[in-house]
Amino acid sequence: MNIVKINYWVDVALAIVFLVLATTGIFLIKGLGLITISNIFLISKLHTFSGISMLILVGVHLFLHWKWIVVMTKKEFGRKKK
Repeated sequence: MNIVKINYWVDVALAIVFLVLATTGIFLIKGLGLITISNIFLISKLHTFSGISMLILVGVHLFLHWKWIVVMTKKEFGRKKK
């Protein structure tokens, strides 16, 4: 699998995990009248799992783009040519 496809699938996974994280967070904060006591535990676990997954995927994303980050940082904060 080439790097472009890996980047694509990491970004797709990040988007899905973000949507799950945001949705479960809204349910946990607002409730929206749809959560019973028994479902709070399940939604809380799903929210926690999504948060950990997002942390890992962001780390992978940064790792895959590290060269670009270094180049852009040097470009933006390096010495200015006169």
